[in-house]
Amino acid sequence: MPYSAWADPSKLATFLQGRKVKADSAATALSMAAAALYSRIRSQPWPPAPIPDDLWAWHLELAALLYDNPTSAERISLGRLTVSWGPQAAARATAILAAAEAAYGPIGASGGPTGSFPSASPWPDPACTGIPWSCP
Repeated sequence: MPYSAWADPSKLATFLQGRKVKADSAATALSMAAAALYSRIRSQPWPPAPIPDDLWAWHLELAALLYDNPTSAERISLGRLTVSWGPQAAARATAILAAAEAAYGPIGASGGPTGSFPSASPWPDPACTGIPWSCP
């Protein structure tokens, strides 16, 4: 599975400074963070081996952002308690993904298709004699 998480939920709990972390929710956040990074880098094999320290750290930080605020809400109120994230979390996630892309390249090394492709055939095909059914 290309989006498998690189860190176990206990690493996320440590990053979140010992808060009680639900393992299933943490695993989902870790997988989503790996998928977000993969969508920007498309490294093969995925994940790269060994995983570079900066990529691992970005993965964990993205997962923490997703775990803390899975719906990307800016504010939530429960009675008299209000928690506000503001646009900082979304801006940080965008910055992480941009940094990963800058460090490890966009999709493919040149940002375009990778591989070997034959040259396009000329148009119109010289084998055509002008009769529609004679063209391959």
